[in-house]
Amino acid sequence: MRYLHERTQEIIAHLRETGEIPVIDDIAMGLDYLGPVLDSDIKENDIVLMVSLDGAQLYEHKDSNCWIYVWIIVNLAPDKRYRKVYVHPSSFIPGPNKPKNLDSFLCVSMHHISALQKEGLKIWDADRNAVFCSDLYLLFPTADGPGLVYWDGMVGHSGKNGCRIYCGIREAYAENLKELISSPNQAQYDQRKTKTGITKAPLILGLNPSRSLGIPYCMTTDTMHLASNLSDLLISLWHGMIDCNATDDTDDWDWAVLSAGKTWDTYGVSVHMAGSHLLGSFGTQPHNIAEKLTSGYKTWEFELYTSRVGFKSCVNTASITAETTFYLYPVIVQIEHLTVPEPDEGECP
Repeated sequence: MRYLHERTQEIIAHLRETGEIPVIDDIAMGLDYLGPVLDSDIKENDIVLMVSLDGAQLYEHKDSNCWIYVWIIVNLAPDKRYRKVYVHPSSFIPGPNKPKNLDSFLCVSMHHISALQKEGLKIWDADRNAVFCSDLYLLFPTADGPGLVYWDGMVGHSGKNGCRIYCGIREAYAENLKELISSPNQAQYDQRKTKTGITKAPLILGLNPSRSLGIPYCMTTDTMHLASNLSDLLISLWHGMIDCNATDDTDDWDWAVLSAGKTWDTYGVSVHMAGSHLLGSFGTQPHNIAEKLTSGYKTWEFELYTSRVGFKSCVNTASITAETTFYLYPVIVQIEHLTVPEPDEGECP
């Protein structure tokens, strides 16, 4: 439990000496954490928490049929913090449908945290033979994109103002929330929800303001599903599976190079074989995507597929013209975060 404080002191000393933060490899290097430390909102003996909410699959090939949220103690070192023995389950919410009022399940734990923030948590440190009072600080609530709306009370990614962290208008959040909850009737409330991108006052606002980053600053983004979403888009384009206007025809799509069944099967083998050329640090090579796409393709496999082997295998498997490659090339360059020149028109990279 002493890890976070000791690591923080090392980082602050390095920052004062060099004016720079070391290589960011832990939460302790982040300004969202260091800010409250320097403001004395997080003190030496305080417990820093994250809470994570998600749907869970009890069976491998079935839809999520329950929800669970857990507490993560940030004070622990990274090699312990996320291990099952140190992660604390908070609530199990049965399915099979999504809960209609998730706040009724979240409220119990949040009320408990609020009470401990008010009264403090007395702890005996056996190592130092000392008793101290610890304050609880909620750093980040986490979830996937759809789940984050239960923490932040916003409209979600499909709304008019769908940014999960209220980009560009963070300072307006308090005024927008005030405008929403002061709505005189349901019609005004619905209009203001669309205008502000806020649907309700979240439970997190019930915590001590000095014991949490607060909304929207504590909200996180969902990067875990980025690879699978990009993969779904690219495969749908290459496979010619995206709906189009009546004036369009997928048969005319030069980029739909995997639409033929035999080509798709060959491509799946190519993806799997290409994985054998990846460094061992990438982990297990992707499976045959033609066989496993709808039956257990893992997030890490989608990550490898999208950023490393998908496009290259597509070029090698299908008969892609230079013009088609020219259109697709910038997409994969952006995905791989490479700084390379785009090919001249008519040239294949």
